[in-house]
Amino acid sequence: MQIASMLTGTFRLHWALIAVAPIAVALTACGYTKMTLTGSRGIPRPMDCDFEVFTASRASGFRELGTIDVETDWRARNDLRQLAYFKTQIQPYVCDAGGDAVFAHANGEGLYMKATIVKRVEPPRDEPQAERADLAGCRYDTQCKGDRICVQGTCTAPPAPTSVSHENADTLRRP
Repeated sequence: MQIASMLTGTFRLHWALIAVAPIAVALTACGYTKMTLTGSRGIPRPMDCDFEVFTASRASGFRELGTIDVETDWRARNDLRQLAYFKTQIQPYVCDAGGDAVFAHANGEGLYMKATIVKRVEPPRDEPQAERADLAGCRYDTQCKGDRICVQGTCTAPPAPTSVSHENADTLRRP
């Protein structure tokens, strides 16, 4: 009686494993997407936000927020050759990090498996006219060295004194 009971229990366990195993394999074969912050997180955007996807890196105009690694099973590998599909896979992560764009990186097989999330930085604003004049040259005689004077934004030697004729000198001296 105990042997029959043990066989029935073993039989049930065996069938339970057979039923659960395909589900476990399916769940582990789907892959995962992982985001790692490398900078300060931006302000999160709506989960359906739009962002640009670049395939070549730019040196300036962006601040890095993080990276995304996409791991997938063999069924979706061909889909990762298309930027549109890759964009849909990483969209929630980019929006949550507050990103404006990503730099997509393809592996040796042409599969987009990594992305760098970036945020645009504002270009420097034009300086006020007064500050730009200082950078271009002088504005006051006191900015020039020695006895030089400021003439139209350039420090130059003062003009040589002009000689005064005796006739004019007498006129100038008399009140």
